[in-house]
Amino acid sequence: MHLHHPLLIEFANYREVIRKLSDERTDFRELANEYHAIDRQVCRIERAFEPATDLETETLKKKRLWLKDLLYHEILKATAAH
Repeated sequence: MHLHHPLLIEFANYREVIRKLSDERTDFRELANEYHAIDRQVCRIERAFEPATDLETETLKKKRLWLKDLLYHEILKATAAH
């Protein structure tokens, strides 16, 4: 079972687009950084390295999913523009 969900693995077909957006767009990079920070936190919680209530865990997972969806739409827009 994979606990981490890094963007470059989640969207492996878009690796170059993700790298380019991260290099060129501060807003994308900041969202990606926030996504990865939440992903790491969820992983620490699931491995019992960090305590959290079920509600806190679910809230983090929902935010991670929301960020992932937002980033994916930005990736698709950038892909369509080329």
